[in-house]
Amino acid sequence: MCSYANKRVWLGPRVGSAQVMKVVNNAISLSNLVIAAEAMLVGARAGIDPRVMLDVINNGSGQNSATLSKIPAEVLTDRFNFGGSLAIVVKDLEAFVAQADSQGMPIHSVRTVLEAFRTAKQQLGGDGDVTEVVRPLEQLAGVTLRDGGTR
Repeated sequence: MCSYANKRVWLGPRVGSAQVMKVVNNAISLSNLVIAAEAMLVGARAGIDPRVMLDVINNGSGQNSATLSKIPAEVLTDRFNFGGSLAIVVKDLEAFVAQADSQGMPIHSVRTVLEAFRTAKQQLGGDGDVTEVVRPLEQLAGVTLRDGGTR
């Protein structure tokens, strides 16, 4: 049995299914954050206001938990206090990669996301907030997603 959010879900009789489900969910959520930040940095570099981008994204097919909550509440405001540490999410993504490897599954995209989080952890320390994965991406892009935007 897996209790997640407000719902209980039977994942089957295999021991460890809840752990696999946890890392599957986290891989999706963390990938959304990195992809949304990278895409929005392209838009910011082209001169589009991040809040305007979020309005369009969140009223279209690109919306996800990163664009609905993490980026507007934590990144744009320069708060960076969502609550999960870079060390923990790196561990979770490594567990996901190990699970995929044990099943012989190619997962190129999540490996790239893991590298983004490893870079953030290396630069900012393991106690850095999960949303701070955006900071190294901003450095590479030469713009920020914070109000004001350019570097």
